[in-house]
Amino acid sequence: MSIRASLKTFAVFAGLGIVAPVASAPAVHAAKPPKPAISAEASAAVAQMGKSLLADQFSFQVRTLRVYADTNGQPLHIAHSMKVTLRRPDRLFG
Repeated sequence: MSIRASLKTFAVFAGLGIVAPVASAPAVHAAKPPKPAISAEASAAVAQMGKSLLADQFSFQVRTLRVYADTNGQPLHIAHSMKVTLRRPDRLFG
């Protein structure tokens, strides 16, 4: 399709009022901002965690409890505990 034919097609649609309402649609404004999804305390805790993760060095304790079934179907509880230390840029101990 040539440029001239495209311009004629656009002019026909604009003349019929198909293009004009889209271009002149009023902007939609929100009445008030939405309420935050998390509480202020939770937001502060996440912000503090982010600051901690940006540090050059930090450590934390990991404790897990896993439950497995033995050959008789009885549950076996296996506990693990580990201290993880990170020193940037290239040290991770666990």
